[in-house]
Amino acid sequence: MHTIIKEYYENGALKAELSFRNGKLDGVSRFYSENGTLWATQSSRNGKRQGMHFRFPQQPAGQIWPYC
Repeated sequence: MHTIIKEYYENGALKAELSFRNGKLDGVSRFYSENGTLWATQSSRNGKRQGMHFRFPQQPAGQIWPYC
């Protein structure tokens, strides 16, 4: 089963969209800054990083992301 989990900042802005299949990261996950700007994407398959991982210049300073 494919599921998208969404995480939010305290201000209500979207923080991350995490793509899971069978309880493991699988597919493209997206990460956003507090102002809503996309700053990273990660491709995973069966819980492991696959392919390209992109980070954009808008990465929030001081943020720690357990999925990247």
